[in-house]
Amino acid sequence: MRQLFTLAKKDLLEITRTRRLHIIGFIFLFAAISSPILAKLIPEIFKNLATPGLTITIPTPTYKDAIDQYIKNLSQIVLFVMIFVLAGAISDEKSKRYLEILISKPVSRGNYIFAKFVTYLGVTKIVFILASLIFAVYTYSLFGSYPIVNFIIVAVLVLIYILLILSATLSISAMVSNSFLAAGGAIFFFFLINIFSALFEKFNIYNPVYILGNYQSILKNGWNNDFLPSSIVSIILIFVFIFIAIISFQRQEID
Repeated sequence: MRQLFTLAKKDLLEITRTRRLHIIGFIFLFAAISSPILAKLIPEIFKNLATPGLTITIPTPTYKDAIDQYIKNLSQIVLFVMIFVLAGAISDEKSKRYLEILISKPVSRGNYIFAKFVTYLGVTKIVFILASLIFAVYTYSLFGSYPIVNFIIVAVLVLIYILLILSATLSISAMVSNSFLAAGGAIFFFFLINIFSALFEKFNIYNPVYILGNYQSILKNGWNNDFLPSSIVSIILIFVFIFIAIISFQRQEID
């Protein structure tokens, strides 16, 4: 446990020194602030684009539009930036031969990998919570009151989805030799589960992307047990990726 804590502390310092923490914080903050602003301004922008003889009718924006924009930003822009930020978390240390020094000491390879997951997923979770809090307050200031409990439920489910994609990124980073392969593998996994959702609709309830296509029902009616299967599958897959990363890394020869 002490070794795990030491490794996690090292990774946290590394995140700060390599400016990964700055990038993670900025991209989440961008999503939190820009989403309600865009939801508020887009109708005005389209209204100003109207020409004589052409009428553009856009409904008055509500908190739902802000949340839609937030979820879209998180599942697209933020997620892709995070994939490239985390892709080199392990593979870069292998390519730079930093691991030669590390594993020459009595350091458990399993602890090394587990510390990476704990640190990066932990930092992501904290930044996500702070960003969502900023978004919630800002959305309230622009659109008034809304069902905050329902939003929290949606945010938790989206966080699980994000952690799953990042777990896949770290796992692939542990298996390959450079960050480009890791990022490519993570993006492939991202598109794979989305393609699976499109091809096998009757199994969508078990697909991690289920939340992205159906979260509006939670905003309207609160928690629905239909979201339980995809949540459980996502959590199981996170632990599967951790296990795969540890097993794969333990079998590698670090020269």
